[in-house]
Amino acid sequence: MKIYLIGFMGAGKSTVGRLLARRLGFYYMDTDDLFAQENAGATTAEYIRLHGLEAFRPLEQKTLHNVAALELNAVIATGAGVSVYADNLEVMKRSGWVVHIHTPLEAIDARMTADELAKRPVWSRQSKESLKQCYDERLSRYNQAHCTVNGARPPEEIVSELIWRYRSRDVEGRIRGLGILPVICPPTVESAVPLAAALCDGGLPAIEITLRAPWSLEAIRRIRAAFPEMLVGAGTILAPEQVEMALEAGAQFLVSPGLDAEVVALCRKREAPIVPGCANASDMTLAFRLGLTLLKFFPAQLLGGPAALRLYHGPFAECSFIPTGGITAENLKDYLELPYVAACGGSFCAKSADITAGDWPKITDNCRRCKELAAKARFD
Repeated sequence: MKIYLIGFMGAGKSTVGRLLARRLGFYYMDTDDLFAQENAGATTAEYIRLHGLEAFRPLEQKTLHNVAALELNAVIATGAGVSVYADNLEVMKRSGWVVHIHTPLEAIDARMTADELAKRPVWSRQSKESLKQCYDERLSRYNQAHCTVNGARPPEEIVSELIWRYRSRDVEGRIRGLGILPVICPPTVESAVPLAAALCDGGLPAIEITLRAPWSLEAIRRIRAAFPEMLVGAGTILAPEQVEMALEAGAQFLVSPGLDAEVVALCRKREAPIVPGCANASDMTLAFRLGLTLLKFFPAQLLGGPAALRLYHGPFAECSFIPTGGITAENLKDYLELPYVAACGGSFCAKSADITAGDWPKITDNCRRCKELAAKARFD
């Protein structure tokens, strides 16, 4: 995973980048530092040794594609003066990057003194008006790519938002990699761990535990303790109080049947991924404006199924969907053949009768069969 910060000189991207890298335990790299060292005669290899980036491939050219060769989790900061960065934002996003434009307009004004311009050979040839025009043009492209653009906010606030986006992208990637998200309320708390084991054995190490029983939170705790590598979420989030309880129990992401702005705001504050339920274009528009691009389409079959999603994809091309409600092994392919469907949610891979009977081998076999169907739908 890479988080990419773009900013004009003096915008404070290094402060944000280093703080972000420290919070996530990522490597940090500032391409401006690298280029300065290269210009001063330092080699890329010397830079790598200095910063401990053993897996960093040599930079033969100063382009985005070379920077993208990092084979490790990294926060990468760079100046906004190279148009190739803006031109490739969509490619970066599709590759799983989290992109943030750290260029408050106030920073440009702050750097426009005569003394500062004299220190910047590139800037000294440009007027404040031309630089602002350059900023406006790039900002338009950034907004078209739906990247985050900060105003004059404290670094800690920006870092918190980026961590929320990073975690959301990470959860989406893991769910998309499976193609199926089991959505289950265990009939008893004792059945939670063997159910999780059956899912993992069947190749589906993820689950959304719906908060529909008194023991749902305890089920989350037990699964997280028994299978720390499993992706565990809490569903049926209806109120802010449940957000706190679910996170305390160990939930790594939250799912709600509908869209509640107060719940989303709390999730952002707590840096917790949230997948809200959206039933129409109004829900999707509000979700998008709240910064959400992974949406639960619920109840999927009643709302028109794959045909409806094809229509919604037009105006909401930036969004991915997890259709839930009425999904079966028989119609799974119809949904997953759509590239903007991240995964299908439901209990079709672990039916309640089999869970109650404790027939874990049957659930494991069914999970394997469903995963094969998902793979076939995507790669046929």
